[in-house]
Amino acid sequence: MHEILAIDIGNTRSKACLMNSMGEITKRFQDHSLSREEIQSLIDLHPKGIISDVSGSVEPFLNTGQYILLKGTTETPLRCTYERADTLGPDRLALANGAWYLYPGQHTLIISLGTCITYDLVLEDGSYPGGAISPGLQMRYRSLHQFTGKLPLVEHRDFSGNIGKNTEESILAGVQRGIAGEIEAWIRHMKHRYQDLNILFSGGDAASFGLSDQKRIFAAPDLMFQGLFAICRHHGI
Repeated sequence: MHEILAIDIGNTRSKACLMNSMGEITKRFQDHSLSREEIQSLIDLHPKGIISDVSGSVEPFLNTGQYILLKGTTETPLRCTYERADTLGPDRLALANGAWYLYPGQHTLIISLGTCITYDLVLEDGSYPGGAISPGLQMRYRSLHQFTGKLPLVEHRDFSGNIGKNTEESILAGVQRGIAGEIEAWIRHMKHRYQDLNILFSGGDAASFGLSDQKRIFAAPDLMFQGLFAICRHHGI
């Protein structure tokens, strides 16, 4: 297996990296969000790889003959039991496979905090049944502004107070405590159902929410790329 290019095109940010045959990242291309022109240039330079694209763009990349264009229906190391795999986002499928790559044979809940917050469950039998999707941090700030007449659009900053003492602080408190409470509820719910459950945090906004000191909760900033690597290896690329 030669070096592969793994590309993650998200709703708000695109990044890529080179990975060797051991799954190690040898070079990152993510000091800024990559444009489609920059991604095409990387594809032209590196003949093998995998692309996860949730942007909804219909413009195809060129020279992708030896690339996996990941879809919800793509065969992966996991057995996907999602009812409509054709509607499954490739990012969620990649994250689930990253969890299986790191913790094979174990129950794992992946919490990814990006444009949306996704919760995805991988079971110890190697199946992926699905999860949940809710609005992300910036989406919540924007919706409060866009769907009301007077609430301002608040720029994110960490809020540590007990309550908001003005409108801006009240929005910060509501959004951040709301997400934190949602995450805690999901972890509590899933741990009640599955013993020895691993919890993996990933996504651009994960750093805004401190990881619990509970056992088996881990930060996994490269989980997407690890999943893309596992899928490439499964296909012999």
